[in-house]
Amino acid sequence: MYFILTGCSRAIRLKTLLVKTKRVFITCWSFLISIYLLGQCPDQNALFKRLLVITGREPIDSSESQLEELTGYQRNCIYKHDSVHAFLLQKIGELYYEKNDYLKAIQYARAAIQMISDNAGKSSMNTGYLIRNYFDLGDYYGSLNKIGDRMNAIDSCILMSVKYKRFDEYYLYALWHRANFLFDIGDYHRCIGYVKMSINASSQLLHDKNDYYNRFFNMQVNSLLGLHEYESAEKLLSDQLAKYKLLSKNYHGPVYAQMAEVEISKKNYSKALSSYHKALQANREIHYDRGCLEILENIGYYVYYKPKRDINKALANYIMALGYIDPKNQTELQKFENLNLFTNIANVYAEKNNFDSAFYYFQLAFNQIKPGVDEDGLVNSPLDSFIAYKSMSFLTAMLIDKADVCLKAFFQTHHQQYLKDALRIYKVTDRLLDRIKMEQSEITSKLFWRQDSHRLYEHAIEASYLDHNVANAFYFYEKSRAVLLNDQLNQQNKTSSDDILAQAQVKKKMLQLKWEQDTIQPSSGRYAQIQNELFTNNSKLDELGKIIKEQDPLYYQSFLDTSGITLLDVRNRLLKDHVALLELFTGDSSIYALLITAGDVSLSKIDKSDFDSTANKYASYISNLSLLNRDFGNYINTANHLYLLIFRHSRISPGRIIISPDTRYFPFEALVTDSTPTSPVYFLADHAVSYTYSARYLLNNFAENRSDISETFLGVAPVRYTSSLSLSALQGSDLSLNEIGSYFNNSSKLIREQASKDNFLKQYSKYEI
Repeated sequence: MYFILTGCSRAIRLKTLLVKTKRVFITCWSFLISIYLLGQCPDQNALFKRLLVITGREPIDSSESQLEELTGYQRNCIYKHDSVHAFLLQKIGELYYEKNDYLKAIQYARAAIQMISDNAGKSSMNTGYLIRNYFDLGDYYGSLNKIGDRMNAIDSCILMSVKYKRFDEYYLYALWHRANFLFDIGDYHRCIGYVKMSINASSQLLHDKNDYYNRFFNMQVNSLLGLHEYESAEKLLSDQLAKYKLLSKNYHGPVYAQMAEVEISKKNYSKALSSYHKALQANREIHYDRGCLEILENIGYYVYYKPKRDINKALANYIMALGYIDPKNQTELQKFENLNLFTNIANVYAEKNNFDSAFYYFQLAFNQIKPGVDEDGLVNSPLDSFIAYKSMSFLTAMLIDKADVCLKAFFQTHHQQYLKDALRIYKVTDRLLDRIKMEQSEITSKLFWRQDSHRLYEHAIEASYLDHNVANAFYFYEKSRAVLLNDQLNQQNKTSSDDILAQAQVKKKMLQLKWEQDTIQPSSGRYAQIQNELFTNNSKLDELGKIIKEQDPLYYQSFLDTSGITLLDVRNRLLKDHVALLELFTGDSSIYALLITAGDVSLSKIDKSDFDSTANKYASYISNLSLLNRDFGNYINTANHLYLLIFRHSRISPGRIIISPDTRYFPFEALVTDSTPTSPVYFLADHAVSYTYSARYLLNNFAENRSDISETFLGVAPVRYTSSLSLSALQGSDLSLNEIGSYFNNSSKLIREQASKDNFLKQYSKYEI
């Protein structure tokens, strides 16, 4: 041993060696092992020891040399498909992850998982390794912003922990990530389920569980508040306040703030104010400045601005909140909290019709991102450094608020420029959302649609209506449809193909290159090298885009293709064999109807309360046969009134019509165009109606390059339904289906018992119709 150690360093004396730490011994020993292993394939035991050394907290060799060594073993050596071999694949994946090669990391994690799964029954395979590999796979997907795939991996990590009864820190981390994600997207019911699992797990696994428990407790209460289950939230908070007397003061502020929100739900604003003041005092005692800022901001907004429109008291609390901003100590999260505060102040000044001050504070909000930037500069800036799910809502809300203030200024001053600015900012915000979708494609959610996106498109359509700009209106109609489509695609997890992962990897690389390019001088040699790399990666991106477009046109349309369509596209392509396209948009205060014909385009605004009440009444008639027969005269009047609400300002020629109905669905065929009691005329008499998701959807050629389509027609006729569905039998539907099928070559039919959902899903993709 003395000889080996002196071989490591001739300058080290024996006396020094004897007092050296264990770390020096391990370092030298590891060095010798690596030299020994270079020229041959180690056996399983030696390889396992080497992997344990590499897995140590302080790496001895560079990750580059480690990766070269381990991939050499993987490439040149033959190992049994056992735990050591799976460990080798796992470690290679981790090393690629450290190099930011996320695609390779994913490939090796998948390979390790596959190997463990395929050999799960062997005594030489430790199936518990699946837990770590699935957790790592989730991290790798997260680095590419593939959130749906990340959550699938996290779910598998949790499932494997439960299956093999292996509950460790990875199980806890996985539960935390899952609950956090569900809370962020507004799936509060499921979030609470994971929170309860987490609290139970932490009580069994952790000795000091207070901090962990309280983080999950706060999430549970916030989820209940999100569900408006205020009584349940209040009971939990009341119980917790009693316990908090024995716990650290760090937890007092959040609980009192949540109690205030419960009181606000009851419109007990004085009690809410009292709880907020207790939260403020608790945060002051522990010198938690950001918490103090948030409480004062909440007092201003939730106690004074939102319910009472007491803008002076709201502003007074906002100004006090400004005192807790420390310009020298600002994290990214604090900057976005400041951004939200400045936005709220701007909105107060807009309420006072002091638009100069409002726009001044909007600029202060923008300065939190980058000094001097505005909405136009923002949409062209690198997003990866500051866009995250929680901060995105602040950012988009600020942009929409600024556009709304421009719209308000137009109403007050009638200056046309304010209306033009509003439309410009709405479009900039939409472009920013497109960039967010491309760079972090799964960041949107149902919660985001409800909070921000729907408001954006409703107000943008209103501005287009005021500006008599039907082209802009059509643009925003179609973009509003695209947001909902994004959400559906995320739910269906249509984002797991290797091409899409490769695309995300290239995007990540390009973001890093662009950031580096912005930090060096154009005269440097590296600058020219970066330009060449950007060109190469951009070409790769284009090629991957073409492949994805062929394989998954809906995903391509939703996330990659930002070209949009125009009114001319609709006329030239959709209206060749149709007389009109009607699109409806349901806003919070109005309904908008956009009617496109070969010779004209009209945009009309419909009173929402009249439309909703008439549509509800119309639906009640056509869904209740006895009511329809008993009160047929009123049905005729209702169906005619609904028709006039939609088409009063535009008459369309007889012929085929396409309708995109937005969120409320009812059959247009049964509308009444002429309400003469003795001979009413139905919409169906002059128009064959087809319904579509959006105009853009119809312009996709989904059958293009589809080699898997081999048949023409598939028909389905259950005839009778199970009793639990309470549906009437469709007598004769099987005979009708046989008649229809006779008009097609290669037709197939699923009738009676064969007409199941499972059979349909297995077969429908093979047919054109």
